[in-house]
Amino acid sequence: MNANPQVLAVLEHYTPTVLGTHAWALARAAVLDLAARTEPSDPRRARGMAWALCTFLAGPYGWDQQATPDLARLLTPTAINVLLERHAARGGRSTGHLAARLDAAGRTARGLEIPTRRRTRPAARVRTYTQDASVLVLADALAQAGRPVTASTLTALAATLRQGTARGRTARTLELTYTARILQATDERSTEAVQATPTPKTPQTPKALSKRAQLALERAERAASRRAASGPVLAPEPDPASLPEDVAAALRDYFPRGMAGRQWAELRPLTLRLVTGSAPTTVNIARARATAAVQFLAWATRQPTRPDPAAQLSATEILAPDLVEAYISHRRTTHAPHSAASLASTRSALRRMVGALDATPLSIPSTYTPLRGPYSPEECMWLTELVQVQPSTARCRVGALTVGLALGAGLATRDLRYVRAIDIVEHDTDTLFPYLTVTVPAGPAPRTVIIRDTYAPLVRTGLALHTGAPDALLIGHLEGRRNVTTLRLTTASRTEIKLDVARMRTTWLFAMIHVAIPLPRLLADAGLTTAATLADLLPHATLAPAHVTTSRTAPDAPHASATTATAGGKQVTR
Repeated sequence: MNANPQVLAVLEHYTPTVLGTHAWALARAAVLDLAARTEPSDPRRARGMAWALCTFLAGPYGWDQQATPDLARLLTPTAINVLLERHAARGGRSTGHLAARLDAAGRTARGLEIPTRRRTRPAARVRTYTQDASVLVLADALAQAGRPVTASTLTALAATLRQGTARGRTARTLELTYTARILQATDERSTEAVQATPTPKTPQTPKALSKRAQLALERAERAASRRAASGPVLAPEPDPASLPEDVAAALRDYFPRGMAGRQWAELRPLTLRLVTGSAPTTVNIARARATAAVQFLAWATRQPTRPDPAAQLSATEILAPDLVEAYISHRRTTHAPHSAASLASTRSALRRMVGALDATPLSIPSTYTPLRGPYSPEECMWLTELVQVQPSTARCRVGALTVGLALGAGLATRDLRYVRAIDIVEHDTDTLFPYLTVTVPAGPAPRTVIIRDTYAPLVRTGLALHTGAPDALLIGHLEGRRNVTTLRLTTASRTEIKLDVARMRTTWLFAMIHVAIPLPRLLADAGLTTAATLADLLPHATLAPAHVTTSRTAPDAPHASATTATAGGKQVTR
């Protein structure tokens, strides 16, 4: 149970808008209890979980609003998918957040572990990179080695580089070098510069559906509800002749090790159906899937919750909701230790094989939203000048801190809500000029980040205008507030420009992928667990030849890939 007092207070005072007074009186205890058991990290996530559960209960999914709802029985994957289809068809927003919250709530209600995203994949074998290379250089090395430059490849590469982290005196020398490079990082020009646009004065409302479209939507909802209530329909038996000859022969001759012949004779038809339906392309893939399938079926046969434990396992029983997840949890807790990658591979293979049994699967199409390009250097300079000429001291303070921390350290809105005055520290070393760092003390990604020299004066200006206590929040007054900042900058023509923190963070990331620092260091500074955002930024950049520049004085790293020059008798590095 979540013991965060702010979370519990938000849940205690939560009142939905989608449920009536009578329905909320019946569902309140169950909704708040399940929302607390999902352990939201902050009040905003707690409110979002309660909203998702109330949105689900407001639909026609089995609750008659006559008694307290049994959420463990109602929150099935089929019912959730039907709700998401209905929500997306009506033009509802935050479909992805709604899906994630309902999935987490359903697993929590049934006592299942919430799976985490697989963070690494098999490492790409690239021999042309070093620790002292920017993300652009690494991407170019991957491309020249014939490897795909994708988020999974970069994430796996970061895991490989993380294992070779230097220690001792070498680590301290490298840290000074990387610090100097980060401090001198400049804003780079994107191939798709984004222009700041005025904030619209009136919100745009979606166009109302025509009567014909509304009738078609209602028919689709009734059909989806009937399909969800009737259960899955088995797909036709797959034809082994559709497989390559060597794969079909390997499946015919397959026999699992350590299994009795009688048990294999019972499980063999269903095992072959699962593997054949997943359409393996090679012998190794077919054997690996057959091994995963037979172990899963042997476990499912022993489950006491089967309708008839003595009967032979059928394909319909395998389509039970969350059966694969229950098996993965069983392997994680009772078998020999398995790596997260091994369990993720088993889960993926079983989902593919079991999914091929369903003739009418319910699927929610996901749309990819491309990352918009960062601000251009001229726009960054314009924002820097604009925040210092605002009509009030409060606007200057909030604007300077927001722009300085977002463009200078890559802080997102989720990070800015926790930063206090004491979290910004000035450092002074023998080899570097004074520089600032900011520490994010809480939230999903606590970390300490160096603030670039270009935006350190803005942060110092914001701190000078801050009149609160050292432990007071720099922006806002409550950590659990819904909006971190709603500040709009006023131009000379009295046009209001809303600060886009997400795009300013993208600008910082775009500048950092040009800096020769280790990829694991960049992911840690950005608070990222995968390199998906970095992969999205690569199309906006062009790999230009290195040029000689001067920077802060710092010891150069051994075998550095960056260029060096001499200034004042000292070697300086970019």
